[in-house]
Amino acid sequence: MQMMKSGLTQENQIEKDLVLLINSISSTILPGKDVGTGPTGKLSTILQERISEAGRVALQYNEVNIAESICIFLGKARLNSQRAYILNEYNRAELLIKKSGSVIDKNGMRLNSTQMKMQEIKRRKEALEILERTMITNKKLDDPELIYEGAILIWNISLPFLNPIYNSFVYKSFEIASSSLEYIQSNDHGLRVNFHLELAKLELQKDQALKAEPHIRKALALDYSKPLDQIEDMEAGEAKSLYQRTYDRILYSLKEKIRLKLTNNPETDIERVILSSTRS
Repeated sequence: MQMMKSGLTQENQIEKDLVLLINSISSTILPGKDVGTGPTGKLSTILQERISEAGRVALQYNEVNIAESICIFLGKARLNSQRAYILNEYNRAELLIKKSGSVIDKNGMRLNSTQMKMQEIKRRKEALEILERTMITNKKLDDPELIYEGAILIWNISLPFLNPIYNSFVYKSFEIASSSLEYIQSNDHGLRVNFHLELAKLELQKDQALKAEPHIRKALALDYSKPLDQIEDMEAGEAKSLYQRTYDRILYSLKEKIRLKLTNNPETDIERVILSSTRS
């Protein structure tokens, strides 16, 4: 399993190895039979976790049918492992994105492009709702690895929503992910800054400067600097140090907007333009 997770197994071998692994645990998983129909219906905590991990690997390599069979199987089982439950919820959420929805409505009519788009939005929102609930369970289990994986999933699934039309859909998910990463003191400061940045923008969009300010403050306090030897594509004549903290420019810009909104006392023409732009 670890070799597959680490990418050390050849991709053309993944499906075969997953099938062998899953069938060695229970022959009732992949055919989609009901739990309990065979001698391996009741599984130990370790085997429940192993199956749910196999689902994560299946999705990593886009083996959607295998992941779906695992989700169905574990969904019918009585899980006595919180870790297995959380991993399977991750599988459920990611399946909503990786598996296409129905192209036929309940009346047997083919969906048009607008209906397909609405279905995609609905499935993505449902995936985020699953992850929101699961991240709360995560804190009870207090497993930093699982919390971090959940935050990554939230970020990746939310990316198409990061625009003025749909960004309100990610607010709760981002709040939970951001606070969870802060709770485990994650060293992925770049991800944490992104969550704080998007939350600050959302608060400003709602004219909530007081709520935006802590996110900017926390983002600026994080060390997300790039090593100098990793900086490329610089503008001619600019210092490398300007590219070490790539988010600073937008963070300080938002910090100034927040200050002007809170004081409501622009002193220069530039400050009046900035303040005016935050109200538009």
